Amino acid sequence: MTLLNSLRVLAVALVLTTLSFAAGIAGDLSMERATTGQSVVMRIPPELPADSPRAGPMRPVVRTAAAEARPPLADAPAAQSVDNTVEPMEKPHSAHASASAKVEPKVDPDRAPKDDAITAPKKVDAPQAG
Repeated sequence: MTLLNSLRVLAVALVLTTLSFAAGIAGDLSMERATTGQSVVMRIPPELPADSPRAGPMRPVVRTAAAEARPPLADAPAAQSVDNTVEPMEKPHSAHASASAKVEPKVDPDRAPKDDAITAPKKVDAPQAG
């Protein structure tokens, strides 16, 4: 039932939107053109005046005496060859095994036994009348 009501509301909204749009267009087309004042017509992009500067092709690169007088750059030193070989090495299994034997397993504090709480109760301060 709610789906049917939702579809009805959607259909009514679509019809009203279409009617409103059509009425607006009809109203704009029925208006007479303004006979007083200036009429402006915009052209996009706007026309450029004939004397406006325009970009042209780039000129060829000109060699100057100052550029030729500069000493040439020193050649970069030749790159040294790099040795990219990787040599396999033995994994330190014995070090990890001995370290793991000494480590105690971690205890979850939420699930740990609460022996200390039973044998030694905490001191609670008595509320003071104020």
